Amino acid sequence: MLPAPSFAIRTKAALRPYWRHIRDLSQLARFCAYDFNRFRRLSGTFPLRMTPGAEAARITKYYHMIEKGLALPAPRPGFGHYAIGELCALLDKAINEGRSGEHVERALDSLLAYRAFNSRHGGATPGCLDHTLANAQARKIACIPDAIKQATRAEILEATAFDAERFFWTRYSVRQFGNAPVAYADIEAAVRIAQSSPSVCNRQSARVHIITDPSQCAALLRFQNGNRGFGETMGALAIITADLSHFVEPTERYQPWIDGGLFAMTFALGLHARGLGSCFLNWSASIDSDRGLRAAMRLPDEETVIAFLAIGTLRDAFTVARSPRKALSDVMDTKNFNRGFK
Repeated sequence: MLPAPSFAIRTKAALRPYWRHIRDLSQLARFCAYDFNRFRRLSGTFPLRMTPGAEAARITKYYHMIEKGLALPAPRPGFGHYAIGELCALLDKAINEGRSGEHVERALDSLLAYRAFNSRHGGATPGCLDHTLANAQARKIACIPDAIKQATRAEILEATAFDAERFFWTRYSVRQFGNAPVAYADIEAAVRIAQSSPSVCNRQSARVHIITDPSQCAALLRFQNGNRGFGETMGALAIITADLSHFVEPTERYQPWIDGGLFAMTFALGLHARGLGSCFLNWSASIDSDRGLRAAMRLPDEETVIAFLAIGTLRDAFTVARSPRKALSDVMDTKNFNRGFK
């Protein structure tokens, strides 16, 4: 008679059907801990360790509150005293310590516009506002009362007088690129278009790293597993990132991927508008791959990778995946259209 299996063997056999599940749970815990520690260490959430990037993000957050308030249909005179107080404290600290820049100037512009609005409408302003503006004037920091601008329906209709649906539906994930080199002017134009992307409080955390050297592209593509069979044919590689120091609240823990994703999609559409092909390469990467890529490209520690984007010129004709879309009814919920929730 054969001896009975040991407890260890029986336990292993019992767990075998669940082993992959256990392994995936363990990896998920490690990946979440990795992301948590990066956000805790590098974001602007903790003001006691405020970096220049985090300071700029906070200043932008508060002056954008003024811009948004002044852009309402009927702004309330004297609105936003809390935001004004926080902004003035940040500006005074930056100015007194010799830190200036476009974000400081734009914030001072907004304070001037806020003061002018309240002067016209009889609204009270916090005392700190005049002190901060005087401080800036004494340091000869230029500013103008400018926080909003006018847009017109006619301007928008003129800019959108084309077959928009055709434009969007002819952007494909291209994996058959042409041999012509990618022009720098086209990349630059697409990045400028991407800068139109919305971002939380206009903090503009997205960055894009452009690599055109074939050997460097190949070295970086080793860390991404979705480019096999065409990666070597691209004319340029873009790596889109988001700067964690721009996020200043724990609730913004996932905002880098939202802001970075919006920038990445607009960038791809900008490339399409310039007649270039592109293909997103996902960055659902392991910790080792993330660390390896960061080291290989000397990526600043505070930047989180959002996606890779392969870029190239277009052939006269090429094959793309059919990629059928779901039915509209599967993605659009209309049961509460023109009526309240029940």
